[in-house]
Amino acid sequence: MSDAPPPSPTSPKSGAEAVKIHHRLHPTLGARSDASSAPPAKRSKEYEDAPFREGFVAVRSTKPAAGDYADLALAIIIRACREYSARIAGLYMLPASGVQAQWAQECFRNACGVAKHQYAYTDRIGKIVRARGSQVRGKTIETFRALFAGNYGLERSSSSKIIAANKRKVAQLLQNSAFHYKDPAANPLVGFAENRIIAQVRKATTFRTKESVGIVFPNYFNPISLGNIAMELTAEWSTGSFIASKFTEKAVVDSYEKYVKDVEKWSAMKPTVVENIRKKWYWRASETLTSEVINDNESSINDAQEEALRAELEGRTGAA
Repeated sequence: MSDAPPPSPTSPKSGAEAVKIHHRLHPTLGARSDASSAPPAKRSKEYEDAPFREGFVAVRSTKPAAGDYADLALAIIIRACREYSARIAGLYMLPASGVQAQWAQECFRNACGVAKHQYAYTDRIGKIVRARGSQVRGKTIETFRALFAGNYGLERSSSSKIIAANKRKVAQLLQNSAFHYKDPAANPLVGFAENRIIAQVRKATTFRTKESVGIVFPNYFNPISLGNIAMELTAEWSTGSFIASKFTEKAVVDSYEKYVKDVEKWSAMKPTVVENIRKKWYWRASETLTSEVINDNESSINDAQEEALRAELEGRTGAA
């Protein structure tokens, strides 16, 4: 398959277009109710149904999985899932349900175009693709959690004294959202979204290998979009608040919308300069893939393999 998706109505070619798309899809940040949902996907009668793998029988009560399908259909669905993940990470973390439905169908059509084989888009396939949104959000916050304590000098201890000191540090980091600035202790705060942990997480989640979504779908990340920055800030804020529960939409929607406003306000200060900064962040993240020394201790499972393995496991129970 090709390394770049065919153009689509929501595939921005520049940071400016990404911002326009953001506002077109979300004229008000609070407009996220089910009232904006698109009608359920209709089966494309002109295309054949994607075939299931040999021996698989769909049961209405079971959760659909990419691994339910035969090889070509599986590859197309995985490709669609990956582009959908790129849109969630690169454009907007919490799109309204109608936008999710639109994106899922567009990503599936794009994947069929890359494979040069068209299958019917169904509600079942749509559910598989849309499920990737929560996985993207969860992976981002898990990565922040792994790095947060070390980056900000927090100690892991059962000591009440150390716990109290940690709470004071976190309170200082959250004041004026100091945690994401280059030096959280500076006064005034400068270096918006330039704390080193953000670059580390971006590298680990979006630019980990040459198969990562930031490389395979560069249109969504070059330059690093305002929506992507807002997602990173929201995930780190959630970590700083020690929210150990699942990174749910309900828990973070208000904070996400707050950071969307913050990054847009920052961008509006000097749009050209800010866009150049975001381009620099993209190239720093992507160029290291060809220059850094490979660590033999790292997992040999790349992003594409991970997607295929995940799809396979989703279709199994482990009992047979």
